[in-house]
Amino acid sequence: SQYYEVVTLNIEIQAIQSLGVEATLTNVDQMFGAKFGEEAIIVPPYTIGQYTEGDFAGKYYVEMGSYPQELLTDESVKSNLTLVQGEPYTIEGEDGNRAECPVYTDGVDKYVQFTMTESNNASYYSRYQQYQGTQYYKIMPVKWIIIGQGDGSALPQDFDANATSLDSVLVVSEIVLIQQMFDPYTAHTTSVGTSAYNDWEGSEIRTFMNNTLLNDLFTASEQERIVATDLTTTYRDTSGNVSSLNTTGDKLFSLAINSQEGNTYNDTYLADLLNDNNTVSLLETYTTLKAKASDIATATGVSTSNGCGHWWFRSGYYNYINYVCYVTADGYVSSTSTSLTSRGARPAFVLDLV
Repeated sequence: SQYYEVVTLNIEIQAIQSLGVEATLTNVDQMFGAKFGEEAIIVPPYTIGQYTEGDFAGKYYVEMGSYPQELLTDESVKSNLTLVQGEPYTIEGEDGNRAECPVYTDGVDKYVQFTMTESNNASYYSRYQQYQGTQYYKIMPVKWIIIGQGDGSALPQDFDANATSLDSVLVVSEIVLIQQMFDPYTAHTTSVGTSAYNDWEGSEIRTFMNNTLLNDLFTASEQERIVATDLTTTYRDTSGNVSSLNTTGDKLFSLAINSQEGNTYNDTYLADLLNDNNTVSLLETYTTLKAKASDIATATGVSTSNGCGHWWFRSGYYNYINYVCYVTADGYVSSTSTSLTSRGARPAFVLDLV
């Protein structure tokens, strides 16, 4: 199912182009199936569906954007791939080094080439033989689970994504998309003048999500549907004080944890982890905390168990200055050093529906 916007085509070409499509006087009829002065349907850059089985059965998802995910194993397809010029993806290996990875096509699908070497994935090299050396990963549509309203409050009990009056929804990726350390073990000076290691504001993962990952995931028209979101996130500064920082304009972000061992965090977006009456309903049980890791996430270093991977929250752990909370592959909440390269990015964002 999709949302549609009905418009009357008596607008200027410049206004049509602002919708994120190429438009000229000669091709507008073909694009919209209508002439100027007639009604036409503008199709949004996403679709909405509903899970019918598994941990998310009954929940709705948005499909928008694309990213390399699945390992190509068909040798006959590999032998016929050709390079696509000018479309590389920037991917980080377990050694923390980034590389531009070229895109290839078989004439139908596209694949990203990534090379895993023993030096950048030593701990997993022998365990994941299929990812050794140079491999190709299919670029596929990404599903995002609808977990709340755009303001972080719970979805209505009778929520129907195909007939909703909501202006926006909060979504999180169905899978762990890619390996990414939270931040090197380097102190930042925050916007309020404190020094910190585990603050979201100055973290490498925040920069990665809102630049490289955002542009690799979404087209310009898709990005227009993503709301620039203000967040409040807890951290522990180098003096040992637990505090929070406000950040503005994040299009992609990690979810926040509301409680950890009795300590309450006043974060804007809350994950319902410990059944403490938080507002977002995604994480109702430890089972649904688990997220599958894509093949390329595993190849780039994400620790996995039974196909699921570790993924970062954005909340600093209140008891250590360089620890951040994360979810284990088995679905439990834990914390670890910001500089580990065996955790992945599971981004969230607010989608504008109107």
